[in-house]
Amino acid sequence: MKKMKILALVMVMAFAAIGGAYALWYDTLLIEETVTTGRVDVIWSAVSSSDCGCNYTAQGGDVYAGNTDSMDLGNPNDSKNIGCKEGAISSIVGGSGADGGRTDLLTLTLTNGYPGYQEYITADIKNTGTVPVKFMLKLTADLGSIVYDATNNPGGWLIVEPTLNDSPTFGPIEGHQLDPDATVSIKINQRVRQVAPQSATATFTYTIQAVQWNEYDFFPLPDVLTEPRITGPGVVPTVPTLSIPWTTFTTP
Repeated sequence: MKKMKILALVMVMAFAAIGGAYALWYDTLLIEETVTTGRVDVIWSAVSSSDCGCNYTAQGGDVYAGNTDSMDLGNPNDSKNIGCKEGAISSIVGGSGADGGRTDLLTLTLTNGYPGYQEYITADIKNTGTVPVKFMLKLTADLGSIVYDATNNPGGWLIVEPTLNDSPTFGPIEGHQLDPDATVSIKINQRVRQVAPQSATATFTYTIQAVQWNEYDFFPLPDVLTEPRITGPGVVPTVPTLSIPWTTFTTP
């Protein structure tokens, strides 16, 4: 009889537990998220030259007859329309960026240059993307024998100086930030040095790379969530935000 009572008590407790499970009240909260990423996209939007068109032999009837080459201050000789410098915007099929290369190529052509010739091209860059960018100016290796640099290539015969066209400061392109839908004008000055060879043809490439602003001159970060986060310009966390040392990273 005693065993029967214990068995009955166990069954009552079991049914009570089952009943409690079925009596649980609950509600559900859901998290539904849609993620879209931005795009980095910059284009050339305009170009002009300080000395377009050259035709020395037909100055009388040439439309560029009055567009004489610039002369250095103090030069007693008369100006003539001998050299010219022109720019054109075109596409690169399959180029980098969100536009696939649309209007990404600025081609400069200096014709009939001579020692002392100096002119410039101005061009506009527009940020048609949705992310702010900063510029990184890169020069290809073949510039070594052409473009003058007092330290690395004193024998170069062409001086090239790309700057922002924001007179009177003419700041550097490197590190300049361009926000979405904004435009910046740049100026590319060039001068043929006295050591320039005759009948020479030179082709080289500049690359102005637009990178998202927060990755410019910055170490790549690991794919981990860290706290605290930087909350504003110049605000540095007081405790380390990484679980591994900076020395394990290399700059891009």
